[in-house]
Amino acid sequence: MQARPGGLLRITVSLIAESFLSGTLLAGFMEACPEIKLAITVTDDEFDIVGSR
Repeated sequence: MQARPGGLLRITVSLIAESFLSGTLLAGFMEACPEIKLAITVTDDEFDIVGSR
């Protein structure tokens, strides 16, 4: 439990929520957890988040 988190974190948000990912929130997360790589998808289309990986 003392290891730093790492790996790939996939986030899918709607266009409305995209503004939450910009600015200090995302920058602070990336600074606190540099071993985590983000894959962010912004879409209003409906899709199977699990099936599309």
